[in-house]
Amino acid sequence: MKTPNENSVLQLAALPNSQGNMIFSLVNQRRFVHRDLKIRDLWAELKTAGDVWAIGVVNDRQETMGIIVVTQFQEKMNRPIAHDLLDRKSVVEVMTEAMVFPFDRTVASVSEDLIEDARKSWNRYFPVKDSQGKFCGIFSTKDLLVHQFNARQAEVELAAKIQRAIVPQTIERRAAGLDIFAFAAMARGADGDFLAVRESRPGKWLCSVCEISGEGITTNLISAALGGMLVQYDPDGGIVPFVTRLNSFVANTFRMEKGLNGAFLKIDENGKSLIFCGLGHSHFGLVRDGVCRKSLISESSDGSLPVLEVNCEEFGLRSGDLFFVYTDGFVNQKNLKDEEFGIERLESLLVENREKPPAELAGFLHRGVAAFRGDRSGDDDEAILLVRVN
Repeated sequence: MKTPNENSVLQLAALPNSQGNMIFSLVNQRRFVHRDLKIRDLWAELKTAGDVWAIGVVNDRQETMGIIVVTQFQEKMNRPIAHDLLDRKSVVEVMTEAMVFPFDRTVASVSEDLIEDARKSWNRYFPVKDSQGKFCGIFSTKDLLVHQFNARQAEVELAAKIQRAIVPQTIERRAAGLDIFAFAAMARGADGDFLAVRESRPGKWLCSVCEISGEGITTNLISAALGGMLVQYDPDGGIVPFVTRLNSFVANTFRMEKGLNGAFLKIDENGKSLIFCGLGHSHFGLVRDGVCRKSLISESSDGSLPVLEVNCEEFGLRSGDLFFVYTDGFVNQKNLKDEEFGIERLESLLVENREKPPAELAGFLHRGVAAFRGDRSGDDDEAILLVRVN
């Protein structure tokens, strides 16, 4: 933007003492003219003024009377006989009245006032006044939308950091009777696959894989709540009442706007047993004696609404068993031909590679999905839990 000199009819407003959350932070036009300025003089000045697209019009006390949108002004002046009619008149003739905002109003509060204006397809301009009521700049609905977009991006980045802190990418636990490995990969950096592996008492394990519908900070709040509740799990209280309370808490807290899909595994090394509790749409199965056996109670649901019923199934543990839980992200990935990786392909790989250590097997499956997808980007999170009985 050209810097005005002392002979310029375009004056530059002083900067108020503002903070980043104030509406003045969105101001990018600070030029103004006095109401007595002739239209012909403004027209001549704008020919060399540079990047000026909105101008304030002020009175003798430098209070805002209105604004001039440069494109609208130029369009009007390019009409036939416009100069003959307007050249000698004051700029007040071509200004537009506009709502004036105090410079220290928060961006959030102004956004609420202008929500309908921001939804319109054209850009609108609004002047700002300082603590003495003087004109100090102009912002637009486009500036407001850009600010909101940047705030949203910052929220997504924060959500991703929170998610990475709550849910590590890999979890590996080795015990005398079990090898456990869990893996999660976020497609967009801030979505909702949840993993947990916890030894509540020696030989007693609680494992979980959940797919939380939605995205952003709300999903991460649910992950934080799940992580906190799992730490409080008492195996003496039973897995079914615990999962029921946990699921009800999520549904009630988020007013049934978020669904929880997934599985909880209670494993007893000494008792040689595994209890599977399924919520909604959960992919759970067992590879035993070279055959993939699916759970009879895994239900079909897209997770858009909470499923409050908890279904359970108990299994005895045998040496060589491979239990697995995975999210939709593994099987819903598509290649350039729009073909899905699919459940059958994943389960075939599990059976064929069942002798691999769980950590090696999980990496093998992840690379297999990536190779199948090819140059097509992944659009869903991937999470898998593998439990090998020694």
